[in-house]
Amino acid sequence: MTTSTVLIISALCGVGFGYAAQRGSLCVVSAIEALIEGQSPRVFLSFLRCSLWVIAVTLPLAWAIDGDQLDRIAAPSLLTIAGGLAFGIGAAINGGCSFGTLIRLGSGDASFVATLAGLAFGYAVQSYAPGLNLSAPVIGRSPLEDADLVGIAALVAAAAFCLRELLLDGMRECDKRHWSPERSAMVMGAAGGVLYALHGSWAYTLAIERGLAAMNTGDIPNLDLALIFVACLAGAAIAARRLRVFRLRFNVRDVPKHLLGGTVMGIAAALIPGGNDVLVLHALPAWSPHAPVAYLALVIGATGALFVSARLRRRAAIE
Repeated sequence: MTTSTVLIISALCGVGFGYAAQRGSLCVVSAIEALIEGQSPRVFLSFLRCSLWVIAVTLPLAWAIDGDQLDRIAAPSLLTIAGGLAFGIGAAINGGCSFGTLIRLGSGDASFVATLAGLAFGYAVQSYAPGLNLSAPVIGRSPLEDADLVGIAALVAAAAFCLRELLLDGMRECDKRHWSPERSAMVMGAAGGVLYALHGSWAYTLAIERGLAAMNTGDIPNLDLALIFVACLAGAAIAARRLRVFRLRFNVRDVPKHLLGGTVMGIAAALIPGGNDVLVLHALPAWSPHAPVAYLALVIGATGALFVSARLRRRAAIE
């Protein structure tokens, strides 16, 4: 496959990923808020669906390419838990997780650029601050890297689940404007799986971290990952226009919270390692032991921060 063909496929997958994320409004913070309000857990569970779609799509492609695409797996540790809790708190402060930030940027909210700046600053702080340049230890290759008994069994199970999802898709309730969270997870997982097989870990939060590392050593950042991020933004913007929610705006008052939230998310993502996009799209599909621990800690951190925020707002309203 030629380089130009890979880039074209990657751009199309990026557009599809961003489009689906916007149509389904998939964001961990929003999903947790819905659970707190007693609403359906469908959005929350869709991230796990997304991981299963990534497995079903990535494994056969990765085995055919015969590459080394899947993430190295890391052992869970106290850093994993601390990083997960911190990332959840940072996402709550920011008003959106990694996916939510992409969605808001795609809908024209330029104040979320501060989140990207915060992520970059957080990565820099974690890399150079004494005592913070730590991360969970890498313990080896993914158990799904090879087409052996374990890998084939995982693929068959994921493929069976995805077939079920396809059969149920037309039966699920959704309006003309918004996709069901299951359909969004389907497209995001399929597109993300192709990108994973072609590029390895590609999530934009990783692209920021790797770009900073490359510039620090005088190397050229990976422009393929930058192209994918731009394509994801374009897809989210196209969907926002279709939903008639695209409006270019910049709220100066929101910049401090996005900058603070992004910084906390950046430091935390370096500790875990990975933000919720990396966990859902790369680490969980690679069966990394640290991924479920980090994701659970992330959910607990975000939930706690949202509860505290709601209580403070109620107290302020009373006073």
